[in-house]
Amino acid sequence: MTHANIPQNRERIFIVAFDPKQVKNYKKFKFPDKIKLTKTIHDILDNDKKDDKYYYSKKHKYYPELSKTMTNKNTVYQWRIVYVRENKSNDIDKAGYNADIIVGGIDENAPEDTQGPEIKLYMNDESFIDGGNTNMSPNLIVSLSDISGINTSITAVDHDIVAVLDGDTTNPIILNNFYQTANDDFTNGKVNYKLRDLTVGPHTIKIKAWDTYNNSSQTTLNFEVISDGLLQLENVLNYPNPFINYTEFWFNHNKPNELLEVQVQVFTVSGKLVKTIHQNVISTETLCRSISWNGLDDFGNKIGKGVYVYKLRVTATDSNLVSEKYEKLVILQ
Repeated sequence: MTHANIPQNRERIFIVAFDPKQVKNYKKFKFPDKIKLTKTIHDILDNDKKDDKYYYSKKHKYYPELSKTMTNKNTVYQWRIVYVRENKSNDIDKAGYNADIIVGGIDENAPEDTQGPEIKLYMNDESFIDGGNTNMSPNLIVSLSDISGINTSITAVDHDIVAVLDGDTTNPIILNNFYQTANDDFTNGKVNYKLRDLTVGPHTIKIKAWDTYNNSSQTTLNFEVISDGLLQLENVLNYPNPFINYTEFWFNHNKPNELLEVQVQVFTVSGKLVKTIHQNVISTETLCRSISWNGLDDFGNKIGKGVYVYKLRVTATDSNLVSEKYEKLVILQ
């Protein structure tokens, strides 16, 4: 490379354009002088033996072709999906390597991998369960893990991370660019992808993914889209229940990232109000469990053991939508 001091077998065309209305002195522009190439491939390569998982094993489908073609230990090879190409140039300025260095190779003792990736699917947050409710533009979360790593290469034909919504195979969603590997762990990562303006009603989404050994897996998630014109409350409960002096109120909703005004009122079975809790909550998730209670009434006195009824009232402040649910709790002493 002529202007970066990098030993690389690449041809570059540099084009510089100016708008003469904005750059009055554009005619004075001159290309910078070439940079003398002083670096070699020695400055780039790490030649220490790596973990076995980075090598092809004898059982891998590409091993026979690699073994047959990679015969010269004093050259660099490039794997190009269906063939192996040997770079025979000895000019490091143009070829980008030193002929005395061995790059890549085959580990005959590499571990076998015949299983596809493990795939877990969620909507909006990882508390979501199959068949649950979502808003009309939910965030799809795909959790992927595999001992050999996840294949996200754009050169791997038909080996993308693919989503198919409602069986529409003519409009697949390619998720490669939305995949993020976990820090310091190439074996797992996540996809976060925003689905937009889905119709109200039941939907399915199927995900297919591949590992670097070309093993695939697929799984399907069912979900129900609720109109954004409604505030939906689900799975309303308190935990633990029964309890003695501490419990939390949990519920799922379809208004992530919106400020919610939450009110919990606790009544005796005869209808007497003994406790009112007010709290504002906001979360990127659809599960709320940040409201707790110590079992004391509004005056700070201990409530007697028995069965009580509570009303959960939630107001979405942005849309001014309101929803209520009633449930029971039990105090032990």
